[in-house]
Amino acid sequence: MTKQKLYKVRFRDIASIDDYYLNYDTSSRHWSIDSVLENRIFQTTFTKKELEESGFGWVFDSQLTEVLELL
Repeated sequence: MTKQKLYKVRFRDIASIDDYYLNYDTSSRHWSIDSVLENRIFQTTFTKKELEESGFGWVFDSQLTEVLELL
């Protein structure tokens, strides 16, 4: 079985701090921009398929975002 790559999405030029990452709140099922920290409620790593199916496929081609591939 092939393991899918995981990504974090950082929004550029919002402010000078680094807490501008795409988050998914697993309890309320809402997306937001917040901290890079992941826990049992906030998901911050995603497969390409998850991003595309949620309407965030555009982040891979946008100058407004930096998509970080995790090893």
